[in-house]
Amino acid sequence: MDKIIGIGTAGCNIASQFKKYSQYSVYGIDCEQHDQDTIVIRKQDSPESYESEFKTLPEQLKNLSGETLLIVCGSSMISAISLRLLYLLKTDNENNKFSVLYIKPESFKDESKRLNERVVYNVMQQYSRSGLFERLYIVSNSVIESVIGDLPVIGYYEKMNEMIVSAIHHINKGNHIKPVIDNLIPIKNHHRISTIGIYNLNENKDFSLFDIDMAEERCYYFFISKKKLMSDGKLLREIREKIQAKNSETLKNGFAIYSTDYENDYCYTIVTSKKIQAWHSDEYRIWCLYQMEERKMVTKTTIHTATFTKQNGEKRTMNFVRLPDLPKEFLSDVIKNSSNAKIMKEGNELVWDLDKNNFRVFNWNAVEGEVEKDQREVTIGSWKKKVLDSRTNLQYHTTQR
Repeated sequence: MDKIIGIGTAGCNIASQFKKYSQYSVYGIDCEQHDQDTIVIRKQDSPESYESEFKTLPEQLKNLSGETLLIVCGSSMISAISLRLLYLLKTDNENNKFSVLYIKPESFKDESKRLNERVVYNVMQQYSRSGLFERLYIVSNSVIESVIGDLPVIGYYEKMNEMIVSAIHHINKGNHIKPVIDNLIPIKNHHRISTIGIYNLNENKDFSLFDIDMAEERCYYFFISKKKLMSDGKLLREIREKIQAKNSETLKNGFAIYSTDYENDYCYTIVTSKKIQAWHSDEYRIWCLYQMEERKMVTKTTIHTATFTKQNGEKRTMNFVRLPDLPKEFLSDVIKNSSNAKIMKEGNELVWDLDKNNFRVFNWNAVEGEVEKDQREVTIGSWKKKVLDSRTNLQYHTTQR
């Protein structure tokens, strides 16, 4: 892609960050002027009015060619012009190719914004599956916040936007230059719904910017310094073993390695699916950014025993305790940051797995048979685990190259 068009305040702000990379032509469409590249349109009082009044293609966007990325946040009323804009661009030049970066906003109480976001979110996915877009990238503000960690009020969105743009740019760059090692898997043509992310090789942890359901392909783009590629004889084997170990019956993984002059090394991911991603009106947050210390605790509580089917088709029986049934002292000790959280899909619940002696996500939708309950004394401990407390060291490239 070489053209970037941002719609609305959020879209324009993200688009403007692409200007630090010289290969992009950047435009914005909004009701107010953000910079000299903003195309200002008349403010309307409803999404329907925005769509009906956006009748002609702005002069600045005529005769565009190549690949274009449209950036839109569904909660803004002006997002209603998105499909009309894509139609006008396609009519102007039928050879134009489009991808869409969709920003899923945080929860909001305004019912009209909620309804508009739900419509845009679902329509974008349907059009993506139909082939109108080359690719639909979905990212969630809430998930990005949980990945980055604590953010200051001033610069809050700038930091999140910086991470999004860095990932999109490097994935786009990787698709247009020759890698040193190419072991990427081909993405099926109808797998157009996707998300992006960052991978930490040292800790072998993936940080996707949206919790995509039924992912089928995941590609890792490693940007490694030339000096390290010439000196580290174990690097390729380490990458290959870690990525291959992530393969399952439902999810295939591949990677490519690129040589850079960067001081630090980076890895970005794209995860794809053919499934329409559900819009959850009752999304809720769980405690997932926690730090555990060496401890042991004996308590009498309610134990649940259930058999369920895993994504790979295997059956597993889990003995677990629900969070409300865990001792408060235990929760206050092991959960260090409940303000940041990951959004769970409906039917999923964070529980304490007595067999694994750790937190696990239990899927009530996959239960087979009855769930048994029993009151008995159990030992919770000796545990020692850290989850996502390395997020402050999570690196993504921010400098123009």
